[in-house]
Amino acid sequence: MRAVLQQKASLGAILEHALPVTPEAQWRAAEEIRIGFRKSHAFYQLQAQHKINFDQLEKMLQAQLGRKARLVVETVAGVASAMSPVASIVEKEKQATAQVESEKKKKFMEHEIVRDTKEIFGAELSSFDIDKSKA
Repeated sequence: MRAVLQQKASLGAILEHALPVTPEAQWRAAEEIRIGFRKSHAFYQLQAQHKINFDQLEKMLQAQLGRKARLVVETVAGVASAMSPVASIVEKEKQATAQVESEKKKKFMEHEIVRDTKEIFGAELSSFDIDKSKA
């Protein structure tokens, strides 16, 4: 992935949405390397399958492995979740961002001033905003 990003950023951007179907530990010996895209990332799959992009990706893969290997692009089922063992870079970033936001909200809701406000005024907070200019 990093090698592709360094050589051609547009192809790296496509691969950010891909999932390794062939486990990376098997790439050195496998005759074909399979990558997949979820249905929600069909646009990126089409871009990867476009002849020019596909040929470039396959050549980069072969250069990285130092041997002939076929690249196979396919559709994979399911959606990303915390329970999913495999996630694309984009899905991992979304999950990490959601986790950080959840932790911020929990910390905010447990803050002493918020607890006191709820106790004194009997208020329930329906939303909160963090002033990012001061953070």
